[in-house]
Parts: sequence; C-alpha cells; structure tokens
Amino acid sequence: MIPVAEETFQVLLELYAKRLFALLDLQFDPQLSIICIPWDDREGKPVSIITSGEKIKPEAFDEVKELAAALEKVDIESSVNYSNKSYAKNHKEYIKSKSLGEAVYKIVNKEMYDSTIERFISEACLLKGYQVFVVLELNKNILDKFYCLKKETYLDYVVKSKSFMHSVITQFLKECMHTINSSKVNSAHSIIRAEKELLINAAKDFMHSVAMSVETHEALVDLYEVCNSISSLKYEGSESIGKMVIAKQHHMNVSLVLELEEPISIYDYRKVRKFLELCNDETLIVSDSYKIYGLGKIAGTYNANHESLFVINFKSHYVWEVLHDNKLMMIVDYQIPSLPKERIDREDFHGRISRIFKDISEGDLNALWEICTVASEQKHGTMLVISDQAESEAKRLSNQCFCIKPRKLETSLMRQITAIDGSVLLNTDSICYAIGVILDGMATKNGDSSRGARFNSAIRYYDYVAKEIPTVIVIVSEDGMIDLIPNLMPKIHHKDIEEAIKKLREIESIHGSRRHSYNKLMNYFRDHSFYLTEEECSIINSLSEKLGNELTKEGLAKIDYGKFLPSSDMNDSYYLEE
Repeated sequence: MIPVAEETFQVLLELYAKRLFALLDLQFDPQLSIICIPWDDREGKPVSIITSGEKIKPEAFDEVKELAAALEKVDIESSVNYSNKSYAKNHKEYIKSKSLGEAVYKIVNKEMYDSTIERFISEACLLKGYQVFVVLELNKNILDKFYCLKKETYLDYVVKSKSFMHSVITQFLKECMHTINSSKVNSAHSIIRAEKELLINAAKDFMHSVAMSVETHEALVDLYEVCNSISSLKYEGSESIGKMVIAKQHHMNVSLVLELEEPISIYDYRKVRKFLELCNDETLIVSDSYKIYGLGKIAGTYNANHESLFVINFKSHYVWEVLHDNKLMMIVDYQIPSLPKERIDREDFHGRISRIFKDISEGDLNALWEICTVASEQKHGTMLVISDQAESEAKRLSNQCFCIKPRKLETSLMRQITAIDGSVLLNTDSICYAIGVILDGMATKNGDSSRGARFNSAIRYYDYVAKEIPTVIVIVSEDGMIDLIPNLMPKIHHKDIEEAIKKLREIESIHGSRRHSYNKLMNYFRDHSFYLTEEECSIINSLSEKLGNELTKEGLAKIDYGKFLPSSDMNDSYYLEE
C-alpha cells in the first residue's frame, strides 16, 4: 500500500512545481517522483514509487539499505564525536537518514540516467513506517543557461546557496516535505504556500549567501529586505540609482576613494540612499553587508573563483539586481525576484516573425533583426511595431505620433529615432512611417499588472488590431532584453494529442491500478490545453468525468483537472507538418 494518500501528493506537488518553475522559465518542464523506503525491515513493507514520468522498478532498490550503510559508515567516521548523548543520538539518526537519501539518489540516477535531466532530492520525512523522499527533475539545458557559483560552503563549513535558482529548488523541496509531514494533521490541499511567497523566501536565502561572502558572522543581515528598502526610497524626488559592492573590509579588489570616519549601518536606509547619489559609472558604495565604509572602485583583476565580491545594482524605483563577476544572477522588481531573462536569439526571432508574416524574405528578416539589435542598445528601452499595414496605421494614429515620409531604416538612424518616447511604426521591408507613436487599444484581460506601462500598452494595441492586421510588437526593456508580442506557443505534432486521447479511451477497459496512467495523461492534456480543438476538449472532458468518478468509487482521491476549453488563438499553424 502506498503510504502517502494514494498518489494524491505526487499529483498535487507536481502541479505546484509546474506553476512555480513556469514563473522562472516556461521550458523547465519539472517532473516529480515520490519514493518511499521502508524504515523498519521487520514489517516487510515493499518499496513504493509514485511518479508521472518514467517508471523505475521497486527491485532497483533491493540493495538500497546496504549502499546506505556503506555511506553511513563513511559519514560517521568523518563526523565529530559529541559528548552530549542526546545530541549524539540525534546526529546518528540524521546521518542514517541522510545516507539513505544519498543511496536513493545514486540508484535513481543510475537506473534512469539521462544527460538532459538534472535531479534533486529532498531530505527524508518519516511517515507510516516509510522514509519518504521527493525527487525533482528539471531540464539540464535550461538550468545551465543561468550563471551560478561553484562553492557550496563558506569557511569550509557554512552551507551556502550557489544561485537564486538553487535556492528556489531547496525551498521547493522543503515545502514538499513540510506538506507531506503536515498531512498527519492537515489537508494536503491547503498547506502549500503561494508560489511568489516561495520565490521571495528563496531570494532571502540566496541574499543571505551573498552577505556571508564576507566570511564574518556579523553579516547575518536580511540583505534582501535591506536592498528592497533602499530601492524603495527617493531622494529629492529622484529614484534610487547606483551600485553597492558587497565584500569584506580591505578586500584586495576594492579601492576606497572616499572613506567615512564613522561607518554607516546598512539599516540606516535614508543615509545609505543619500549616499547612492554620490555614485557614478566608476564609483560605488563599499559595504561588508553590515556597514557602509565609503565610496570606492573595483580595482585590479578579480579572481571569480574566490566568490568574495558581489555588486548590487539599484536600477530604478524598487528595481535592483545582483551580479558576480559581471554575471547577472537575480533581478528583483517590486519585491518579486526572478532569473535573468535570456535575450531572444536570432533563430528564435526569425522563426516567430516568419510565422506571422508568412511571405517575408530572408533578407527582410535579417534587416529587421539588425534594427532590433540596435534598438536593444537604447538605455531607456523602446518599442517597434511591425505591421502589414504600417502606412494606413500611421495615418490612423497621426494625431498621436510623428508621421514621416516613408524611408528604409538604417542602424545609424535607428539610434536617433528611438531616443524619444513612443513606438516606431514600420513594415516588414523595414520602411518606417511614424515615430513617437502612442498606441491605442481597449482594456484587455491579457494585461499583466506586474509589467510596466510599455508592455501593457503593447498588449492592448495588439489585442485591438491583430485580428485584422498581421502585427508583431518588439518590446526592448531598459536592460536590453527583448519581448515579442505575440509570444507564440511552439509548434507540436497533432498526432501526439490524438494518440494521448486514444490512450485515455483505453484506460476504460483496464482492470486494476490505473491511477498512474490517468494522471499522466491528464497532466499531458493540461500542459497542452492550448492545442486542443473544441471536439477534443469535449471528448477529454467526458472521459475525465467518467474515469474520475470510477476511480473515486475504487476508493481513490479524486483530483479535479477542471474543464478543458478551446483557445480562440489556436489554429492549424501551431501544428507541425506530419
């Protein structure tokens, strides 16, 4: 018998993982398994494995206890002997549980080796005679896009986070175990914290590691809240703009050019904010995360392997970011942390533009790319509207733009015309018809309150005109990142959906355990709901209701996947040619 609510936890936690990691990057595609190892051999309980991915056989864990015992022996021999008997006993139990987790992790990686997948395992939770572990799988290629540190400890014993991403993973696995452990007294459906709250806790954890880079216990400050507070303040109406270096006092790569007689506490936010006014492109505030010592410069050649010098860049009101060795590690915008957004690459740009403008030539694609590249260098950001009817749109919007005589845009001219507010209106031949365009449009449900006015005005305009006029809007943010509207879903093979529906029909005739297959298919439909036709939605909804009721009668908890509805934006262009 499976000890954790008959697979309910696996489904619940995997759905949570998909929502959480989608906030960071839609391509992470997290998969989650729960592995339950009997803690007492005398009870004769079998190993239980609950997963929606590739199934690993319980027999693979036949030698898990022996492997764990060998690992445990090594850990005990290298650990400290504690005189306090109670503490020594607890420490021994911890090592035993930790060794079992390491053994489980080794077996899973060996049995299910995949170079494109990276796995992470939680600490154990003792439940109903089982040691329960959660194994998280993420796309390794996506993980590798984000810069992270190499060291896992400071001072050889203080555990640290290597990146904001690793802090998110750690916090997620802790939340999984808290949820499972709390199931003894609470409903599993009501105790998982909100995704953004978890991201904030992860950011706090990562910033604690940044503070500890100075290798002193005085640095136990909440650097995340400190930076939020500083960025929120204005000085004589101006926003917080400037940089602060975090390094131990007298760091060999920090040269003070203005030293304070009495250092300022990092918690004296108004003084620190005032000090930011003295920063420029070369000088920055010098801090050990506990005190402000003055203004300085980063000097010499910094050895990034030391991981002892970080820069906090206050970009604007309530917006700041963390860098190490000039590598961006985390962005915080109005207290919501995120990973650095990857700038769209040339191939992706070409692919998306050509799906909207089907007859566009390779030469015109290359010209548009060059224009967007130059636009991305504009410090305050800008926006390009590429329209099949740019000339008529310029006339329609003439009262809220500068109409110009049509001319082909060149990179040198592009730098000049994007210096003013408003959008640049051009066609697919790179012929410009208007600059400084203020876009119109109706209020739309597709807006995003967490994004700025530029992004939301682009969404409103696109929703207003795109059904009649093929349009692509290129939004260049202040940090040079590029958003494309519409953000098209990738193409898929329609036969994959048809095959999944066929399998869902076949489950009706299966006798015995079918929860695993049902959940796996329903998760697939949920992830691919955009591509479903009206007929396919109807079939899936009908089968889901019938099978869900049958599984409930069999004594299994019913999971509500909701009703599938066809997307109004879906069409055959999203299907790959068979």
